[in-house]
Amino acid sequence: MKNRYRLIQHPALIWPILLAPILLFAWWTVRYAVNMPYQDDFDAIMGPVAELSKGPGFWKSLHILYVQDDERRIIVARLIAYLIYLVNGIHDHRIQIFVGCLALPGLWLLFAKTIRRLGMAWWAVVPVSLILFQPRYYEAVLWSMLPTQHLSVYFLIFCTLYLVAKPQRWAFIAAIITGIIAIGTDSNGSFAWAIGILILLYQQRYRALIIWVVSILPFLGLYYYRLEIPAYRPKLTDNLIQLPGVVIQEFFAFLGMPADPGFKFSLKLRLLVTTVVGVPLFLGAAYWLLGLLSQYKIIRWPMALLIPAERVRRFPQPVLFLTGGALILLLTMLAYATARAGDGIEDIYISRYKLISSLTLLVLYGLVLAGVPQRLRRYVAGVFVGIGLLFFTSGYFQYFEHMVNFRRTLLVDAYSWQYTRTLPSSPIYLSFREAVDKFVLMALEAKTYRFPEGIYTGLAALAKQDTAARQSLIAQISPDSNYLTILDERFERGSGLDDGAYTVLHSDSLTYLFPTLQNRNGIRLFLTQGRYFAPGYESTPILLKSLRPGTYRVGTLVVREPQREVIYSNWKLRVSTKNVQLNQ
Repeated sequence: MKNRYRLIQHPALIWPILLAPILLFAWWTVRYAVNMPYQDDFDAIMGPVAELSKGPGFWKSLHILYVQDDERRIIVARLIAYLIYLVNGIHDHRIQIFVGCLALPGLWLLFAKTIRRLGMAWWAVVPVSLILFQPRYYEAVLWSMLPTQHLSVYFLIFCTLYLVAKPQRWAFIAAIITGIIAIGTDSNGSFAWAIGILILLYQQRYRALIIWVVSILPFLGLYYYRLEIPAYRPKLTDNLIQLPGVVIQEFFAFLGMPADPGFKFSLKLRLLVTTVVGVPLFLGAAYWLLGLLSQYKIIRWPMALLIPAERVRRFPQPVLFLTGGALILLLTMLAYATARAGDGIEDIYISRYKLISSLTLLVLYGLVLAGVPQRLRRYVAGVFVGIGLLFFTSGYFQYFEHMVNFRRTLLVDAYSWQYTRTLPSSPIYLSFREAVDKFVLMALEAKTYRFPEGIYTGLAALAKQDTAARQSLIAQISPDSNYLTILDERFERGSGLDDGAYTVLHSDSLTYLFPTLQNRNGIRLFLTQGRYFAPGYESTPILLKSLRPGTYRVGTLVVREPQREVIYSNWKLRVSTKNVQLNQ
């Protein structure tokens, strides 16, 4: 048995296993990234880079970096975007993604070193690779501003806690630096300062505490100076008073997010499962935090509550780092539940927030390892290897199709803005067209951005080559007459990167392009047939009021790399200023 245990610790075996999820993650990130802004990117990144490229002067440049985006400031993301422009000669959203994703190996290193400091072998780090490097949070990776905002802020926060818990002077100075940078990365970056205070208090490092507060407080004040909550965002106090039940349920559901069964299940079931898991996780966190207070002999503490404080004495830096991480996540979840209670509880299941579920699992893993007796740690690591494998494989099975669809959405947006002045992914664009167009035109004029080429190149000419009706489609207008949906129950997607069907609406003067959602096989058919995608697709809902008046042929751009063709159906869509007609 001991020989087998030594075998799985051999570097020749363990390092390929550790690195495989990381390399796979890097491969699909490079493969699916698109040099195209998405939603907030236009005003948060594209516009500021174009303004900075004109050399507006030092103070004006600071103002451009400092001005808030929505209810936050993203100084670091804008600064990185501008540096990319300076080094590359043009801003490329893919480079922004790659730079921001460097935060993930940084997080891996922090948790790996922590587990090693708990006395575990390298094989016990396998769950970190499996849990962290999977595509559940694909949106936070492929949406270009989020890696340098959302991913980076968590690395900086956890790095700050890791450093502040160390007794060395150099680590404390480094923690101040990373804590300041975290504040300029996103709004929850300021939480690292608050939790750092608690760690220093617990360690009774009072001189360092004073330096910590005095050094970082001015930057915290600058960040929140005249930071305004947009009018469309309700006040926190309003949500707490008017929607206390929603805030509480959203908090517990957020905490139980690692157990989310996935988007194919009903919202009711997802809420039930995540809430049921979130409650015991909260109770466990409360037990651990209360147990840490047992170092203060103010009362006679029960024996069961002495364990956390004893673990801090045995592993001071790792346990305080993990405890600080737990507090950060709890505070973030509470802040989100309070701020977004009025938006609908389903928003917590959006992909970009699922990095938090990965971090929750990793912090839980570390604290359980620290909390159990030495003889049980090997079994705990084995259990989390199994959890990690399930989390990893189910993440790829459930979210691979979303990665594909997100890339297709960005490509269609790139075509649509250039040729039809629409953004199909963002119906709200119609209300903000003038402002968004201003940012794009400014970037094109300043030569800080260039649209990518793609499957849509030369589409207008391709759409005129063969106009015969050779395809049978199902076309439906929604009951409220706002949306058009196109379905094909037989289409089979190829295996190329951008293979598949794209809905085409073609008139004499315009050719609109819209993404479709290919059907996916269930787990049984996937395992027995080896095919991920199933026959058939449905277009994303096409907002009819975004179309210009005209008569459009309804067809499909079929991509089977390297071939492309447009195939039409008998359907015609007539759009006027008064009504819309769909007939054959």
